[in-house]
Amino acid sequence: MRKRHFPRLFVLFLIIVLCVLSACSAPAPAFDTNTAQKESSVTASADDMATAIIQQTPIDHMVALESKTISLHYDFDLSLVDDYAVYMSTVNTRADEVAIFHLKEGTDSQVIIRALNACIQMKMRTFQTLAPKEYEKLSHALLLSNGDYIALLVCPKIETAYSILTENYHFPAMTNAAAKKGAILAKKED
Repeated sequence: MRKRHFPRLFVLFLIIVLCVLSACSAPAPAFDTNTAQKESSVTASADDMATAIIQQTPIDHMVALESKTISLHYDFDLSLVDDYAVYMSTVNTRADEVAIFHLKEGTDSQVIIRALNACIQMKMRTFQTLAPKEYEKLSHALLLSNGDYIALLVCPKIETAYSILTENYHFPAMTNAAAKKGAILAKKED
């Protein structure tokens, strides 16, 4: 009978010893949320940003595009970027789209901005008669740049998506009028 309880007591004793030893370690350094946000924005991938927008907005029925499809959808060479994530609605009559591109060093951002803007203009012509509500969504699309990243946002809760980028990933702030109207905004390089 005693042998049966020995393994249980031994495991319990080991757990207690480990808890006591871990409590004796040095105190953890103070957590600075500002530093953590700055570090996360520097190390955040394009997919992390796009996923955060899709989950927090939320946008349903989104699928990530493969590189071959992205090259067909936008008129620029993907070799200009070193990280990207493009999500589009799986429903053909919806215009929802979240695209984030990290530029390679030395890339002219205007090439990508022009290509994304041309794509939105084409979609607007298509959806104007096909789906007027989606046309309205496209007319409020945001095309943003923070110098390193370019983001294209087309979604029902554009203000929420925009705030995710400005608060967490250092995208430039716009005036409320520009954000509500839809705008193309690029941070001016110093």
